[in-house]
This record gives sequence, C-alpha cells and structure tokens, in this order.
Amino acid sequence: MTLKGKQFEVIDTENFLLKVVEKDDEPTFYFNIEEYRLTNGSPQFLMSRKPKSDTSQVEYRTWVPVSQLETQFETWLNLMTQYETTHSFYDDPIVKAFSDEYFTDFEMVDEDADFAPFTTKQISILDKHLEYIEENIDSYKSEENEKVIEDVKHDISSLRKNLTSKSKIFVIRSLSNIWGKLTKLGAKFMTDFASETNRELLKRSVKGVIDFAIETGSNFLTSQA
Repeated sequence: MTLKGKQFEVIDTENFLLKVVEKDDEPTFYFNIEEYRLTNGSPQFLMSRKPKSDTSQVEYRTWVPVSQLETQFETWLNLMTQYETTHSFYDDPIVKAFSDEYFTDFEMVDEDADFAPFTTKQISILDKHLEYIEENIDSYKSEENEKVIEDVKHDISSLRKNLTSKSKIFVIRSLSNIWGKLTKLGAKFMTDFASETNRELLKRSVKGVIDFAIETGSNFLTSQA
C-alpha cells in the first residue's frame, strides 16, 4: 500500500499503528489502523475510517484481514474523491434530490461496487452516453443557462477521464449528479439527455443484462427518446 498522495497525509501518533487524514485545514475524513491481532493464526487489523460510504459520513470500524487493507484504503480514497467532486451538488437541494433519485434507481448491489471498476464493455456504453451529451448540449445553451451548461460539460469531461480508474459507485454517483443538474435545467434537458428509457437501458447495461449493445453497434443512449 503506497502512502503517498495529494489527497492525504500520514500523521505521527502513539495511539494507532497508522493514522492517515485528508489534506485540509480542518480534516474530516480519516483512515486508521488501530490494533493488530492473530485469529486462528491469521493476522487481522482493527480499521476505522470516515466516511463509511458515499451516502453516509459516519465512522466505519471493523476487523479486516491483512489482505483487505489495501482494498479498504483504495475505497477510502475513492470516497474522498467522490465527496470532493459532488460537494457543489449538495449545496443545491434541488439538484441533490434529483441526483439521489437517479442514484437510488440504479440499485447497485454488487459487493465490489465500492472499489471495482465496470467492465470495458460497460465503460464503452457509459462513455458513448456521456459523449452524446457533451457533443449536443451546446445547442441548448442560452444566456440564462450558459454557466450551468459549461459546468455540466466540465463534469462530463472529468467523469469520462475517470471511467477506467474509479469504482462503480463513484461513476454512477457522478453520472447521477450530472443528470440531476440537467434535470434542474428543465424538462427538455431531462427528456433529451436523461429520459426514463435511456436510464433504464443504461441501468440494464451496467448490470450486464444487455451487453449486446456494443456487439450489435446499437446507438441507444445516444439519441433523443
């Protein structure tokens, strides 16, 4: 586990075996290894981290085998990135409400969703959908919504760059936030870029139900509903 990064710093402490905190004037998030024990001859560590998940900022504390420490740490890093990325969305209760609705609709139950990426086929489907929005949204631009549209385009560009390096949860939460912003812009944006049909097709795709979309060259998710 490499303990070097722009997001965090290691803190010297006598209380824990390891203490890592986010780089901030007033750190909120942390990753600690508190104790060590042998269970049936296998080493385990008492880990505590905050946040617990993308929807809960409470502390999560549990014993984990040494083989899972790196995965837990990567999950923590992804969660920090996610909260940093989505912070502005939560400043707007309307966008947050739409975003949460879209995110809940995905029903991500994969055990590895917090740390594993999507498959290459699924990434390709997601990227095509994002690319379509990115290439067509300017035609909806007006003096009133120009700033928000540029913000959405920035979010899309950032997510496309992260599709292969971030977890399933991170990707779906980020996509839900983009849809939330689009929906707040108006019903026309929701219909053309986040329609129920497209969302259902995308949901099935990322669950591996219709991987044939790539194989058959289907252009779903890249056209208006």
